[in-house]
Amino acid sequence: VDDPYCYTMGWLKGQNLDGAVMKNKTAWHLLAKSECQKIQDEFKFVDEELTVGRHVESTPIYFSRTWCALTGRCPAVTRRIHKEHTYAKCQLGADSGEYAATEMAYCYYKACVLPGKRIGHSNECDY
Repeated sequence: VDDPYCYTMGWLKGQNLDGAVMKNKTAWHLLAKSECQKIQDEFKFVDEELTVGRHVESTPIYFSRTWCALTGRCPAVTRRIHKEHTYAKCQLGADSGEYAATEMAYCYYKACVLPGKRIGHSNECDY
């Protein structure tokens, strides 16, 4: 269920991230901060949407909806829902300066975008 999420974020290998930046922790965290700001600029989430309780309670629903969409039984999860899920993580990581850096790395090494916008995994991605 993470493929559509990571794809929507633009964080799969072959999308918008330069994986070489991960070698520099400070630069990677600054990139994560920038990515988080882009999310907020686009969706302008309010505090009530970004509580830890809401994130914890909504995550199983989010995964169920994503799985249902992947099986073709339900409509796709919206960009806004994917981005809200991530932006909560941005806020949780703000105090440490990490923002969503680990989430970005996870997506980058989870899969890649191949020709024809097909999502590949493992050896297809030259990891």
